[in-house]
Amino acid sequence: SYAGGLAGQGTGTISSSYATGAVNGSGSYTGGLIGALFAAGSITSSYATGAVTATGTYSGGLAGSNAGTIASSYATGAVSSSAQAGGLVGLNSGILSADYATGSASGTVVGGLVAGQGAAGTTSNSYATGTVTGTTYAGGLMGTAAGTVSTSYASGAVNGSGPTGGLLGALFNSGTVSNSYATGAVSSGTYRGGLVGLITATSYSVSNTYATGVVSSTGATNSGGLVGRVTDASTGSVSSSFWNSDKTSSSGYGSAGTGLGSTAMKTASNFSAWSISSAGGSSSTWRIYAGSTTPLLRTFLTSLATDKTTTYTGAVQYGIGYGLSNITGTYASGTNAGTYYSSTLYSNQQGYDLSGSGTLIISVPTSSSVGSSTTVLEPDSETFPLPPRGRSAVLIEGDSASTGGGDQSEFDLHQASGG
Repeated sequence: SYAGGLAGQGTGTISSSYATGAVNGSGSYTGGLIGALFAAGSITSSYATGAVTATGTYSGGLAGSNAGTIASSYATGAVSSSAQAGGLVGLNSGILSADYATGSASGTVVGGLVAGQGAAGTTSNSYATGTVTGTTYAGGLMGTAAGTVSTSYASGAVNGSGPTGGLLGALFNSGTVSNSYATGAVSSGTYRGGLVGLITATSYSVSNTYATGVVSSTGATNSGGLVGRVTDASTGSVSSSFWNSDKTSSSGYGSAGTGLGSTAMKTASNFSAWSISSAGGSSSTWRIYAGSTTPLLRTFLTSLATDKTTTYTGAVQYGIGYGLSNITGTYASGTNAGTYYSSTLYSNQQGYDLSGSGTLIISVPTSSSVGSSTTVLEPDSETFPLPPRGRSAVLIEGDSASTGGGDQSEFDLHQASGG
């Protein structure tokens, strides 16, 4: 009843391992790497890329079920099942940390990362990007969830027949969701929500979350920008949570969350109750590029300082960010000695936590290689004063350089054998 690309089941440690073959299973647990990981087991820094096809109960791109710990691992293969299917894990009753899945998932109870998470399960610092299709419950991250979900997101489109949500299809008893978001469109299902399709739970909590995907209301029993329906018997709270009201006008049954327009979703002050900063290099949970992005989870960003100082070479030079993907804006560039500025630089969720002003300073050289010859740059007069700090001097052969005070002195390029 266990099938996996590397192991059927296990209680030990799997580290820095992978599987690339397709896996077909008819038993209870089918996974791209392992069928079932039991309570004492752990998987770290491992991955699976093969497609998973199953007719059994639980299937996942990496593991059919997890009761141990899976950390810093991922799956990219598509998962298709006649039952429960997750892009990474079918059933999670253990710990998932810093994991992700990018493959599509389809079945009955379906999640882009996890099909179903039990009350003992915890998921943090994880994400899913694949398209999700489920006939019973469907969620961009999880089909159904109890336990804890934090600092995680989903971006894939979600299609369902039952409760359907951009992040979770349904949230059950004592389920907690915090510092998480969803951006995928939700186009079908009975209860549809940009974040959660259905909340039917006691002692639930949803806080510091948002959703920006379009939620279609056509044919839905209830639909909402954040939550489709909160049942009358449910007890708990939705706090400091938002949806994009320019994309979805309905607040859903139970009116969970607050609608903000597209511009307001990129305004830092609207998220002041969160641990959020518009400056790079902070320790806050969230980073926002005010006016350019909705809040981003800092845990997925790489710190990058954007100010650069270099020396004149005679060739065009570029500021930090040039040639890097996931950064938008106009980078600083220049040839002559001076100070150059970028336009506003910002990143997407899989990019950078940018700090600094994007300034490029090209300094005056004492020697430099220009073309194929080595040259020494020096003033004609030994008493020529250097430009004051903060002034720019454009150095071109045969031109004069001004100190800003009216005095000028010729700069000559003298051939030399060394620097």
